[in-house]
Amino acid sequence: MNILLFNANELSHTRQLVINDLRRQTHLANVIKPAIGDTIRVGQINGALGLAKVIFHTLRETHLEVELHQASPAPK
Repeated sequence: MNILLFNANELSHTRQLVINDLRRQTHLANVIKPAIGDTIRVGQINGALGLAKVIFHTLRETHLEVELHQASPAPK
């Protein structure tokens, strides 16, 4: 299962997330391979899970509109 994780401080007040660090951007480009308009699974570290719509994507940067709608599962 592929899920893009992010910290709470990365999410803007307009619910947008910009990914431009090498590790996550490489994973997005080489594994998930999103196109503009695609929806990918996301999760806030120590927070909720949800979906994000790709609104901009290049090899260096991806912009997402995030909608968190599910509580994270309880630790086992």
